[in-house]
Amino acid sequence: MKVEATVPSPPLSRVTIYAQDSRVAPTCEDTVEVSKIGRRLEGPRIGIWDQEVMKASADAQGNYLIGPERRQFDQVQAFVSAQQTLDLFEEHAERQLPWAFESTTLGVGPHAGEGANAYYQRFAESLSFYYFDSKALGKRVQTAQSADVVSHETGHAILDGLKPEYGHTFERETRAFHEAFGDCAAMLLTLRRRSNCESILQESGGDLSRENCLSRLGEEFGFAVRRLNQSPKDDRDYLRTHLNDYLYVDPNSLPPDGPRDQLTGESYSFCQVWTRGFYHLIDGLFQRLGASGPEALQTAGEVAGKLLTLGVEMSSPARARFHQVAGAMLRADELLYQGQHRGILQAAFERAGIQPETPALPDFTWTAAPTNREQAQALVDQLLGPGYSLTRQLTGGRGLTFIEALRKEVRCLGPQAPGLSSEVAEGVTLTFDAQGKLVYQALDPRADGEARGLLDEWARPEGRMATWQQLRPLADGTTLVARLPVFQD
Repeated sequence: MKVEATVPSPPLSRVTIYAQDSRVAPTCEDTVEVSKIGRRLEGPRIGIWDQEVMKASADAQGNYLIGPERRQFDQVQAFVSAQQTLDLFEEHAERQLPWAFESTTLGVGPHAGEGANAYYQRFAESLSFYYFDSKALGKRVQTAQSADVVSHETGHAILDGLKPEYGHTFERETRAFHEAFGDCAAMLLTLRRRSNCESILQESGGDLSRENCLSRLGEEFGFAVRRLNQSPKDDRDYLRTHLNDYLYVDPNSLPPDGPRDQLTGESYSFCQVWTRGFYHLIDGLFQRLGASGPEALQTAGEVAGKLLTLGVEMSSPARARFHQVAGAMLRADELLYQGQHRGILQAAFERAGIQPETPALPDFTWTAAPTNREQAQALVDQLLGPGYSLTRQLTGGRGLTFIEALRKEVRCLGPQAPGLSSEVAEGVTLTFDAQGKLVYQALDPRADGEARGLLDEWARPEGRMATWQQLRPLADGTTLVARLPVFQD
């Protein structure tokens, strides 16, 4: 009789956290692998930095059972939310995901200073979370205490590692997708915890078309910020809701900003088109599973997360178009689940007015996998002709290989932004299965939204972080400008 060896469970550190934030539920206890959190909130992928408060240390048993009355709680909350978000996407990708910077560790600063803000900066290799006093709540709001906010910013860092070029384009739709991906990360982290799923079902009565703590994003932060605005028309108790009625239109046809209940080209507004579709995908998957309880809701989140992760991996390396990412998710469903969720995916995206694009593929299978850059470049040339330069060849889960290539040119942005030029990238991602067959090709259409997006950046209100810079004058008399990979909440 053969006896299979059991793999011992890794040692765990107990932590006290908010499952979402203090306006949703009281603190609860969770666990993190000791190898990831260490004894001073420092792991191989996530590390806390704090200029205001001494870093928390694990107790004699290796735990971080610290209450929210102490500022070290914010450190633990931010670490756990960031680490679990990264864990979630790495499980879905079945590989270690890269950052877009050289360090292997993403810094997380829970007390970056005073203000109603949170952001990810590639060049600082970190997330920064701020705090502010709220008269409406009678307390100091720490953005690091919100799992939604921390997961959203961690989502920016994850997507920046998957698709670094997305951080450089001024284009409205790609910037909106970055915000949408962060909101999707927050949804998926919420569904990871059974207690949250129980709260969602209790609040909604099992009907996810009713508002609940999954459809709402950033309740405490949103409540406090809306009261600071002092607008009688803007008092909803969240930052954004995925139960909206927005439908996809060309974002360049929209005004750059406007009232909260109006769809605009501003990234936090337009991102809600995508999150509406993604939320209804989760709902559709849940209904297919019989809407039978928290386990079914967790499973719906897992399936949606896998489809999103692989869909993004297969998407263009240069920019994100909603209909292209949706098409890649349909292909991901075929590769992962033999297409059994196709109808649910199509119906969910249709609710948001997104028509998935599924490109035709050449019948191509390599005779041997490329083993170096020269071979991979030759493969790109063979399939697309000259003009694209190889940027990365990545090995993913399930035996997939992703080959990414870009072509870049400096373009004068024209009458919309006179005197300015920008480096514009167009890209392709080729996805091959374990047998070397081409299973997906994401090829950009011509980029045409840089000037409009730059004007949006130029008009940002004073006091908000600069997200673009002037580089140098060019021979044609224009000035080269570039977008910095900075994403704010």
